[in-house]
Amino acid sequence: MRARRFEPPMTTDEIIDLIYRTLCRRQQTHGASADMSLDELGAALGIRRHQVREAVMVARLSDDLLIAFVTPARDRVRLGRSWQARCEDESKAPWST
Repeated sequence: MRARRFEPPMTTDEIIDLIYRTLCRRQQTHGASADMSLDELGAALGIRRHQVREAVMVARLSDDLLIAFVTPARDRVRLGRSWQARCEDESKAPWST
């Protein structure tokens, strides 16, 4: 029997970074107005919806709005306007593949 490998839980900052990268990829393939539901983000990142929601709420506390809600129900998000142009610079970063 193989021992299960323990992986510590991700921090909120790590989740925010992954959300940003995921929304950038979505923007690059679907255009600047591309959005994702919290459930889609959770599935893409392998985390629970409440973790996504918590990270989105923390990211929105900043004056520099990283994430914008698309619907009044606050169940769909996209990159905030000030962050949309930054995705192009990120795609040139060495860690992007």
